[in-house]
Amino acid sequence: MSMRSKITKVKHNSEIIRTDIWSLSPDALVQKSILLRVAEYGKFLLPFVILVNSLWVNLESLTTTE
Repeated sequence: MSMRSKITKVKHNSEIIRTDIWSLSPDALVQKSILLRVAEYGKFLLPFVILVNSLWVNLESLTTTE
């Protein structure tokens, strides 16, 4: 029997999901700052995502240097 036939494939467990639980307790000022930052990112990201999705046909063929 050859060595090749003795080798078996290792099955990877794809059901492992990493979760982190942090006990954060920001005060009112930090909470307001977080909400403002998330709102600001949302205003920027929505048009950006729409732009990238609309131009994806042209972007997918580009190399990393283009």
